[in-house]
Amino acid sequence: MPTPQEFIDQVRTYIDVPFFHTGRDRNGLDCVGLFIAAAHDLGMFVYDDRNYTRDIDAEYLKRHLLVVCNWIEVGDEKPGDLLLFEVMKNPQHVGVLTADRTMIHTYEWPGSGGKVTETVYDKHWKKRLRGAFRWKDWC
Repeated sequence: MPTPQEFIDQVRTYIDVPFFHTGRDRNGLDCVGLFIAAAHDLGMFVYDDRNYTRDIDAEYLKRHLLVVCNWIEVGDEKPGDLLLFEVMKNPQHVGVLTADRTMIHTYEWPGSGGKVTETVYDKHWKKRLRGAFRWKDWC
């Protein structure tokens, strides 16, 4: 099993890849596809279900992440964890926390640039954090 830092390093290799809903490779990724692609690159098992709409159901997302991850309460997140953010009053966006207290994610909102990016994990994002997931092998 790769370390959290190896996972973060692999996620970083996708910076600037364009956003594509349900994308899973360097041609395009969504926020879920980003960590799935990086995990696959490292030989990590990830349950992958692309049968979701742009308005992801939070319970659906949690249920699928819990196959390979454990739920982490707000305040206990560590580098390599998958952060779950509320967007439009629904926990539906995922990013990867880095050791530098940045996060790597992708989204297609106005002004986002529509690509994988590394941004500061600041109060804008922290107030939207609803929990996190940690790979079971890291717990």
